[in-house]
Amino acid sequence: MLDPVVEGDVFTAEVTVKGATDYDTTLGGSTTAPELEVAAITVTGHIA
Repeated sequence: MLDPVVEGDVFTAEVTVKGATDYDTTLGGSTTAPELEVAAITVTGHIA
């Protein structure tokens, strides 16, 4: 679903927050990030 999005794109996404996921960082710590289910995505512009 995210294939049309590339670095520098500005986009709007319709998502559902499914929860949170924890993972280990490369610096030896841990962090939590939202777990999202993408329903639709529209590229609206690009930053050069």
